[in-house]
Amino acid sequence: MTSPFVAETVEDYRTILDVLPDPVLVMDREGRVTYANRQVAAAFGYEPNELVGRSHDVLIPQRSRELHAQHFERYHQAPVTRRMGVGLTLTA
Repeated sequence: MTSPFVAETVEDYRTILDVLPDPVLVMDREGRVTYANRQVAAAFGYEPNELVGRSHDVLIPQRSRELHAQHFERYHQAPVTRRMGVGLTLTA
């Protein structure tokens, strides 16, 4: 049995991400937002197009940015699949 919908293009994947109930950000290695779905507006107060091209740290409270930058760099040095924020209190 084949799926009625096969994602073949970038736009297909964006369509899938836009219908998810949760905010989704896609970032490059430097932490710049390359894609934001529609739900980021309700969660963060930014329209998706306002975030694209900006550093994700605009969503991190000033008091947490230095520690977050350390976590971000450490993850990229040794990436592992894990749940985001396990054992941490996350705010944005």
